[in-house]
Amino acid sequence: MHVIWPNTCCHTTPMFASAPQTTPSQPATAFTRQAAICSRVAELRPCGVTILMRTQSHAMHQSRSYLMLLFCLLTSSGFAQTWVQAEAPESMSSIACSADASKLVAAGCSPVYISTNSGISWVQTTSPSPMFYVASSADGNKLAAIGSVLCTSSDSGKTWTVQSNAQSVYNWYSIASSADGTRLAASGFNGFIYTSTNSGITWVTNNVPRHNWHSIVSSADGRKLAAVIGHNDSGSIYVSTNSGAAWAQTGSPSADWYAVASSADGNRLIAAASLGNVYTSTNGGVSWMSNSLPSAEWCSVASSADGNALLAATDRGVLYASTNTGTVWMSTNSPYPYFGSAASADGKKLIAMGTTGNQGDLYTLQFTPTPHLNLKTSSSNLAFSWTVPSTKFVVQQNSDLSTTNWVTLTNVPVLNLTNLQHEVIMSPVGGSGYYRLVTP
Repeated sequence: MHVIWPNTCCHTTPMFASAPQTTPSQPATAFTRQAAICSRVAELRPCGVTILMRTQSHAMHQSRSYLMLLFCLLTSSGFAQTWVQAEAPESMSSIACSADASKLVAAGCSPVYISTNSGISWVQTTSPSPMFYVASSADGNKLAAIGSVLCTSSDSGKTWTVQSNAQSVYNWYSIASSADGTRLAASGFNGFIYTSTNSGITWVTNNVPRHNWHSIVSSADGRKLAAVIGHNDSGSIYVSTNSGAAWAQTGSPSADWYAVASSADGNRLIAAASLGNVYTSTNGGVSWMSNSLPSAEWCSVASSADGNALLAATDRGVLYASTNTGTVWMSTNSPYPYFGSAASADGKKLIAMGTTGNQGDLYTLQFTPTPHLNLKTSSSNLAFSWTVPSTKFVVQQNSDLSTTNWVTLTNVPVLNLTNLQHEVIMSPVGGSGYYRLVTP
């Protein structure tokens, strides 16, 4: 592998990495290893990575293939980002968002509110009132809310259905949803954990001890769950790897746990204790590590799909954000106590909601999205994928890198609900081609 540095490319400083040609006797993973090496080199810089690929269609069928990766090192100010404040409905205690964070749903001592423009404006829905906690599918179409009753919506909050089979549960306290919105998990105060596999139509009681289950979270596929015991009921953190059929107590410290969040695969977890500390796990809760955050009255946490970007909020108006799994944190202060937080799938948009008096408050932290474009070959097709970004990106094609004749692919990305990635599958036509991921 060799690296050369051309003069210019889209007003950025690019890095070329060309992988060697292969024969049928060579393993297909050679390209993967080259891409991984180049990614690590690029990631040493304080900025994101955009990938451009060159392929030869005949290589799918004949004896060789060629892959070129172009890493455009985009400018980014890292922790120099600032939180943007906006007005929000008052008395909100919970917030959830779609994978791209364009659709928001919030609840408090009122009906459910929704936003379709990342919180710029809000609309009160016709849900029952009061509703306290909410959950959202990855596309923001399927919503669930709990309060005095449990209700669901399949049209982004336009209409709501009270799920009568769940009404017998006293004092719902937390709810979580799979990415497709079919698998739900809810917990109750001084009660048990309940799960549904049909978007809340029917529910089953899980085999867990009776506790104050204060917060529950789900992986993207709904199979891995984590729930914490809190509200003056010191306890542990429990996890399930089979959609709640069986639960296991983790080795977490005994604490008054208040909030928990998960990566898309359910392996990376972040949990916060009221009047305590913040802990993270990289192995699905088997072991936990205390973060370098002070003891505080933590009220919510959020995680990106890969678990690298984290957000933790206190009820004293302090927000902490990390882009490296909690190794380094930055903080900001405001006059508002925070109760709910959320993150886009790529972790480039972090959201916190709170209220004081009659004023609702929404804080948003937006980093520059720099998604990684992944490539897999299958038969004669190319399969591109990238984590759902908080800003729109498209795949473009060019037959000659020395020209500016980039053409946007018309293939509509499909959302993979198991890993929260956009996927585009296409068949290359004749000769070689270059592909890049750009904002339109």
